[in-house]
Amino acid sequence: MSVRMFPNGNGEMIKMNFNVGPSQNGAEVANDIHEALEQGVTIISHRSPRFYELYAKARREIFSYFSLPNDWKMYFLASGSEAMESACRGLIRERSLHFVNGNFSRRAYNFAKLALKDAQIIERPDMQGFSGSQEEVPTGVDCAFFTKTETASGVATSWDYIREFRKANPDVTVVCDVVSVAPTEPLDPELADFYFFGVQKACGLPAGLSVALCSPKALAKAQAMQNEGLDIGANRAITTLEEYAVKDATLDTPNVLQIYLIGKAFERFNVKGLRVIEAETIAKAEQLYNWLEKSDLYYPAVTDKALRARTAVAVGFAEGVEEAPALETIGAARFETGLGYGHLRGTMLRVANFPVHTLADHKELIEALEKVKIAKTV
Repeated sequence: MSVRMFPNGNGEMIKMNFNVGPSQNGAEVANDIHEALEQGVTIISHRSPRFYELYAKARREIFSYFSLPNDWKMYFLASGSEAMESACRGLIRERSLHFVNGNFSRRAYNFAKLALKDAQIIERPDMQGFSGSQEEVPTGVDCAFFTKTETASGVATSWDYIREFRKANPDVTVVCDVVSVAPTEPLDPELADFYFFGVQKACGLPAGLSVALCSPKALAKAQAMQNEGLDIGANRAITTLEEYAVKDATLDTPNVLQIYLIGKAFERFNVKGLRVIEAETIAKAEQLYNWLEKSDLYYPAVTDKALRARTAVAVGFAEGVEEAPALETIGAARFETGLGYGHLRGTMLRVANFPVHTLADHKELIEALEKVKIAKTV
């Protein structure tokens, strides 16, 4: 049987894209897009019953998959960063607390400062994260931001850590970035008031859409802040999003094709089931980390096993291994991976472990990486 090949961003044919986002599209996506074009989805008016049906279907499938209460809300935005900004403007009354251990968790902190909030920070060094005992929370904090998986470094924040924070600070609004997590783990409505994720990572879809999931408590806070005359944003304000979402609508013309695609994707996820997808993700992550523990050429860049992300595996280079030959060897095998992000460029690869990737795919990538040429030392 011939190997299925996919086009990469340069139009070259590869066997698999292990980038951490945008990543490999699901095998069914091409058919979904073709079907959408045949059905005229791309020219649907966002003020039509047909669009309302697409919105409602996506909401039903997503809520069913994560077992969310019916009184929660769902909003569509263009990106995870856009959802992050809406949360910063609409859910921080005065003082926020940001748990930062990489570039993406820092982004919410930067947005909060730009929104003129009193943003506080608890920070970890590279490749470290949050677990175990709780830090002291500054007085007056009314909103806290967590990043479940810091995609820039492959570090995960423990759900138990977020749970303990919640218990100790029940009145603090909790925002959780699950951009590199959904749909591979449950989203507990008791742990956070506002979750958000993009579709270009574990959902296996083209970039251009994010989903925000909002609790009634968070919505009520945003509404109260607006009633008090506080600036919570305009067309991306949580209250504006809700004004239209209650009618399965959006204020402006959205990415209708993506809304159609995410409805189809979560329909398939529901058939398979969250527990199955989560178990498969764990098994694939274990295969990758077991290899890294034994390899003479690479090592797990996140040393604390409790903080290793399942979906974005950081592959460190052992002495004598460099980025260029590593990329050359996987390129020869027709694979692509993520590189080190920002100041970590050249120190690691980041390997995606999303539902589209299989145990066999990762095994073949491992075999390719082990063929890297070691740099000669003087």
